[in-house]
Amino acid sequence: MTRLLSFFYRERRRLLAATLVAAVTLAVDYWAMNLPYTFVSEKVQLQLLDYVLQRLNGPQTCNVSDSVLMVDVHYDKVMVTEHRRASDGGSKEMGQIPVTDRGKLLQLLRYLKARGDYRYVILDVCLEASTSQPEDSALWDTIANMPRLVIARPVDSVLASPILEVRAGAAQYSSTILENDFLKYPLYTDTIPSMALIMYRDSTKHDIRRWGAFWVDGYQLARSSMILTWDFIDCSERFYLGDLLNDWEEGDDDEWDGNPKGKYILIGDFENDIHPTFVGELSGTLMIYNAYQSLLHQRHVLSPFLLIMLFCLFFTLAWLTLSRNRLFSWLCSFWGYAGFLFIFCIITYLAFNEAYDILITSLIFYALKTGMEWYERRHRIYAFLKRIKNHTKQ
Repeated sequence: MTRLLSFFYRERRRLLAATLVAAVTLAVDYWAMNLPYTFVSEKVQLQLLDYVLQRLNGPQTCNVSDSVLMVDVHYDKVMVTEHRRASDGGSKEMGQIPVTDRGKLLQLLRYLKARGDYRYVILDVCLEASTSQPEDSALWDTIANMPRLVIARPVDSVLASPILEVRAGAAQYSSTILENDFLKYPLYTDTIPSMALIMYRDSTKHDIRRWGAFWVDGYQLARSSMILTWDFIDCSERFYLGDLLNDWEEGDDDEWDGNPKGKYILIGDFENDIHPTFVGELSGTLMIYNAYQSLLHQRHVLSPFLLIMLFCLFFTLAWLTLSRNRLFSWLCSFWGYAGFLFIFCIITYLAFNEAYDILITSLIFYALKTGMEWYERRHRIYAFLKRIKNHTKQ
C-alpha cells in the first residue's frame, strides 16, 4: 500500500496530465462521431472492420423480406410541366419533366389506408410545388390524414402543400470533398429531423435532442449522426407500382409477398435514387429503412461501458507516452498508435458494434509524443547552456 501511494505521489503530474489528455481525446472523438460527414480514413477503417467481422463470423445476412414490401415507381412516370418562380415574382415554365404518377400513388395509399394493417409507409418520392397533377388535392389530403407515414422533404425546393409539413422529413446525405461515398446518416439537416427520426419518434415516443454540448435520448447519451449497419440491402424482390395495383385488384393471398399486412411499405425509385456506400451502391429508400432499424436497435446510443473502456484506453496511451518508458517505445509512434487503436477498435466493433476514428485519435497522441520530445530537447539545450554559463563564471 505504501509503495502504491508512493507511486501515485511520484507520478501525480503525469497521471493528472494523462487524465486530461484522455478526457480531451474522448471529447474530440465524440465531436467527430456527431459530424454529418465522414473522412477518408473512416471508410477504409470500416471496410477493414467489415472484412475482419466477416472472416470471424462469416458473411452477415439478414432476410427480412417477410416484413418489407418494396414498391418501385421507376416505370410509373407521367410528363408534366415544371414551373419555377421568376425574378419578378411570377411563375415561369421550364418545360416538360417526368414525375411519379400521383394518381397511382393515390390509389396505393387509399388501399393501404383502408386496410390499416401495415406497419409503416416510407414515401420516398419527390412531391414538389413546381409540378402539379389533377389528383394532387386528394393525394395531399390522404397523406395528411394517413397514420404511420413519412414523406421526403424536397432538397432545395418547396414542398407541394403546407399540410404535408407534419409528415415530411429530411432525406439528405452528406459527404466531403475528399469522400463521396455515404457512410453516415445525419438525424438532423440543420434543424429538420430526418425521415428515420420521424419514424422513430412516432413508433417509440422517444426523441433525440440536444442537451448543451451533448445529444441525448431520454437519459442516455446519444449522437446526431450514425454509421449505419446494413441489415437489409437486397432490393431484388420488389414490385413495380402499376403491376402491384393490378395484382391487388385481382385479390391477394395472405402468403403472397405482395400482401402489405404487417409490413413496412417502402415506396421509391430503386433504380435512379442510388447512393454509393462502402458495401456498394444502395437505394436511398433502403438507406432510410436501415437508418430506422438502427434507431430501433439503439445503435445511436453510446454505451457507458464503451465510454469507460475508451477513457481507460486513452488514459493508458497518454500515460505511456508521457512516461517515456523505453519498454513501450515501439508503441509511441504514429503507426504504433494506429495499430494498437485498430486492434482495440475490432474489440469494440464486435462487442458494441461501435467504431471510433483512428486517424484523429492517433494524431492526438502523436502530437503529444512530438510535444514531449520538443520539451525534452528544449530542456536539454537549456541545461547545456546553463552549464556553459556556470563554467564561464568559474
